[in-house]
Amino acid sequence: MDAYADFIEEAGRGSFRAPADGGWTAEQIVAHVASTNEQLIATTEAVLAGHDASFDNREATGDRQLRAYVASYGGLRGLADRVAITVAVLRDLTGQLGPLEDTPVPTRIQEGDRVMLDGPTPWGRVLQINEVQHTGGHLEQLRALREDEP
Repeated sequence: MDAYADFIEEAGRGSFRAPADGGWTAEQIVAHVASTNEQLIATTEAVLAGHDASFDNREATGDRQLRAYVASYGGLRGLADRVAITVAVLRDLTGQLGPLEDTPVPTRIQEGDRVMLDGPTPWGRVLQINEVQHTGGHLEQLRALREDEP
């Protein structure tokens, strides 16, 4: 399974219903993933440059920020394209890390009220968590909003 490719494909299909539970719309989910990827890119570039780096995903979770991000990419198709671009950059940068993947980076990952990670973490591990757990989890959210699903 390639969580990134599967996510991009699902997002690009469109036809999502509104969330029944008041949660994020498909557009907000895709905006969150794209925005998080942008933050990961910036942090990875800092690690590669030997600069102090940290990561905190809370900036990519606020409703106001997500609405603005959705608007800046013109909706779901533009957002899916943005995720594809950020994934290509992340994959390239990850390939450049080599031994720097073990660099401990102060990291805070929060989903809703749940703090998933809070402390120095090897940067390569954070990137792996993003692809497998984070993006994979949001892929399942998108699939749950599929209009042709019961």
